[in-house]
Amino acid sequence: MRDHVVYELRLELTRLLYADFDQDLTAVFAQPFLLSTTVEGRRRRHVPDFLVLREKDVPLVVDVKPRHLLTRPKVNFALGWAREVVLSRGWDFQAWSEPPEAELENLRFLAGYRRAWLFDEDLLAEIRSADLYGATLGDALRAFPRHPDWRVRAAVLRLLWCQHFVTDLTDSLSERHVLRQGTAAVVGARRRDLPCPVEEPEEESALDDGQIEQICRATRPGSRGGGHVTGAAVRVGVGTRLKYDGEVVVVEEMFGSAAGSEVLVRDGPSRRFRLSLREVLASGRAQVTAPDPRPVRTPDATHRTR
Repeated sequence: MRDHVVYELRLELTRLLYADFDQDLTAVFAQPFLLSTTVEGRRRRHVPDFLVLREKDVPLVVDVKPRHLLTRPKVNFALGWAREVVLSRGWDFQAWSEPPEAELENLRFLAGYRRAWLFDEDLLAEIRSADLYGATLGDALRAFPRHPDWRVRAAVLRLLWCQHFVTDLTDSLSERHVLRQGTAAVVGARRRDLPCPVEEPEEESALDDGQIEQICRATRPGSRGGGHVTGAAVRVGVGTRLKYDGEVVVVEEMFGSAAGSEVLVRDGPSRRFRLSLREVLASGRAQVTAPDPRPVRTPDATHRTR
């Protein structure tokens, strides 16, 4: 299975994790139905990724796509007409892409406490009855000395998962997080409106074949970073900065063979997605920029509450 297919499957599983955390959700159906209509004189067909049923709102149709694909004309067109069909029926539509990494790591961590039958109901009731709104997570973990620390910790995190307590999930969980009452607000990566498509340039390639081959040969897993441009070649490695569709991204990992290299890039402190170098460089949608003098750092996903 190709790397990009695995990546999209992982992204779909990530969307299901967010659905599991949604207290308003009642059911999720994968690939629920076939949409079929005539657009621009041609019969079009599309199968959405998920149908989400919600207790307090209309059904939601979700299409999961890596963010960098949303501007591709074919993908953008297919999702565009599918969106219009869904909205015309009074339902809601969502295009869903990579979520903020810190928030995703928090949900993955809390999901370990989602199985209700593993927890002591008497202890959960005792914690619920305590006035802990406004206290820090650390205070809550130390507020029940009669019980073993590990049992209290698990119960408090269970109540965070089921949203008896809510807290800021945009930063990695720590004992300084303040517990509040209400509904947890997660950013996710949902959007109802689609970005404008980016048309491919008319010319076949912004680089000649020799340059593209040299780029691909330079992007093997384990290749050294600090990409640069010379008169004879363009080299890309971990740490290389690319200007992609007007945004500066930084290469963090390499995948694939020399003939079809892909890279994991970062366009901010938390957003990552994969690109095919041959495709984006040949189309002119990405350019190598000056090396970033700062070292590439991967955010620490370790939670201090573990």
